[in-house]
Amino acid sequence: MALAVIIVSYLIGAIPTGLIVVRLLTGEDIRRHGSGNIGTVNVLRVAGTGTAVVVLAVDILKGMVPVMLAVRMGFPSWTVVAGGLAAIAGHNWSVFLNFQGGKGIATSFGVLLALSWPAAAVAGAVWVVAVAITRYSSLGSLLAVVSVPL
Repeated sequence: MALAVIIVSYLIGAIPTGLIVVRLLTGEDIRRHGSGNIGTVNVLRVAGTGTAVVVLAVDILKGMVPVMLAVRMGFPSWTVVAGGLAAIAGHNWSVFLNFQGGKGIATSFGVLLALSWPAAAVAGAVWVVAVAITRYSSLGSLLAVVSVPL
């Protein structure tokens, strides 16, 4: 059963949200614009705030849902964590995009939110402050990850 959790989690994570949402709303392939990445920041730059909010929310859910389902179904901790990591791997290396994908920031945040909302709150606050000061989402993401053990 643990293998099934990992496979399903990977497939949930592998859904290319940015590509699907931008294509549905604009008819464009997000990979051909901006940085070429399918993630929220590129969607924000190319398709605007509303579209980016949808992509962000769904990408967070791609991390949360597998973890929460595995917990709810009573799987051991290692299976829950493996499912979360599989969802992140699916987002980063999607089978639907020839093993290309996003950077996994929002999906990782979703996994963290499902595992420990206080840790996610700290990481989220660190990200917001870092981005507000530096205007670099990537730096905010790195600092947020480093803050998680705190």
